Amino acid sequence: MSILNNLNRIYLDIKKTYQVRYQECLKILKAFLIILGARLIVIGLNNLFVNNQVSLQYIIFYLATSLLMIGLEVGMIKLLFNFIDQKIKSQYEIFNYFYLLKKYFIGLFLFYLIIGISLLPGLIYIIIKSNYEIFNIIQSSIDDIYFQQLVSSYFNEYDLLIIVLLMFIPMIYSLIRLCFWNYCLIDKNISGINAILESFQITRKKELEIVLYFFVFLIFNLIGILTILGMLFTIPTTYLFFAKYYRLLNQDFKWFSKTA
Repeated sequence: MSILNNLNRIYLDIKKTYQVRYQECLKILKAFLIILGARLIVIGLNNLFVNNQVSLQYIIFYLATSLLMIGLEVGMIKLLFNFIDQKIKSQYEIFNYFYLLKKYFIGLFLFYLIIGISLLPGLIYIIIKSNYEIFNIIQSSIDDIYFQQLVSSYFNEYDLLIIVLLMFIPMIYSLIRLCFWNYCLIDKNISGINAILESFQITRKKELEIVLYFFVFLIFNLIGILTILGMLFTIPTTYLFFAKYYRLLNQDFKWFSKTA
């Protein structure tokens, strides 16, 4: 079964890598610890604004720290590609890729735009079914203690099922097909729109495989978090697995394109 073959293939590759390139693996761990430490510091500083989260200072702080953390996450993914290509020099390379943020944010905007569009069938159904009164319902629900009864007067259980199907199936499908757009952008330094298109290409007919892997590593990381120190192994390993998996999907797509 190809799904298990790919999983086993990447697992054996990572296992061998940990055994042979131990010192370089430590750089990946150190990079992760830097990001984790930065995140904990940001959370701690955020508590200073707990009673003042609408001030100009907090807005500036939030934007600055968000840019910092996103830039470091971009750097971490690029560091992993350098590691795979055996070009890694230092864990501090994660600070070298903030120049990608402009392209990254364009890609992020397109990503959320597509997710928003995927929700439209369900939203249109809600608007039509409520006789175009959904906005009044939402507005009145703020102070209405009988909101559930109000909704029930417009939607029955069958309607709710249709809404869930119309909204969540297209959204989940879009999320699966777009899940590697940031890897495409960071690995190849391409534009946001090209990264979105490439993610759609390489994930074609891989939907079930991707869902399975995400569930496997969700459980894997939950186990790591429960053991506290275990997450120092599980989270970097997850980063590395999906970087290698992206490269594998990319190779498969190129091979199929040549043989088609």
